[in-house]
Amino acid sequence: MAATLAVRRPVRMNEADVTFRLLQRGATTPKDRDYREAVSYRNYNPEVTVKGQLVGARAFWKLQRSQTGDVNPSTGAIVFRPDVLQKVGVTLNKGDQIVKIAGKDVDFQVEKVSPLTPYRGGLILTHVEFSERRKVYGSV
Repeated sequence: MAATLAVRRPVRMNEADVTFRLLQRGATTPKDRDYREAVSYRNYNPEVTVKGQLVGARAFWKLQRSQTGDVNPSTGAIVFRPDVLQKVGVTLNKGDQIVKIAGKDVDFQVEKVSPLTPYRGGLILTHVEFSERRKVYGSV
């Protein structure tokens, strides 16, 4: 990764603030004291805001319904400069939550994180794919 910081960045990006809640790895599931049932299944760290560019959004911020239920969830991708992520101390992983993009509240989950755009011996972008978090309802 040291080579990533030394690489000249030829890419011009139209960046916006992206706010994440990083999933706590290995955390125990919080339980209700009275009923001894899980209160929530995921623990998140406090929010972190990083500059990134939204690319490749599909059906973004649009709920589509059909007679058989919801149609494909919103999906998309955001690209970041790795040195910006390193400077803030953020390591993105599958399962992290995206709560704001450009000041708009969203409810997305990171699906895949991969390095992108090789240039002069280094990778100059980090590509993050996300999808809409679906509410899960139990049977009646």
